Amino acid sequence: MSDMSPPQPLPAPKTRRGERTRQKILDAAEREIGRKGFAEASISTITAEAAVGQGTFYLLFPQQGGRAARARACAWAAACAGT
Repeated sequence: MSDMSPPQPLPAPKTRRGERTRQKILDAAEREIGRKGFAEASISTITAEAAVGQGTFYLLFPQQGGRAARARACAWAAACAGT
C-alpha cells in the first residue's frame, strides 16, 4: 500500500536558520540520491551529509515517518534541483 500522490508543500520553517537547515537537508538528499539512487539513499546518510541530527530531519519533515519521509525529502530535493 503506497500513496503515489504528489507531496504537498510543507510549511516554511519559522526562522531563517530553520530554512537554511531545511535547504541543507534537501541539498544533501539531492547529492545522496544522485550518487546512490533512491533505493539506497537513507535518512541517516542524508542527515550525516547535511551535518544535522536525524531528529532535525523529522522536525522539518513531520508529516510522515520512515520511508515515506525519505520519499518526501527526495521529492522536495528533486523539485528544488531545477531552481
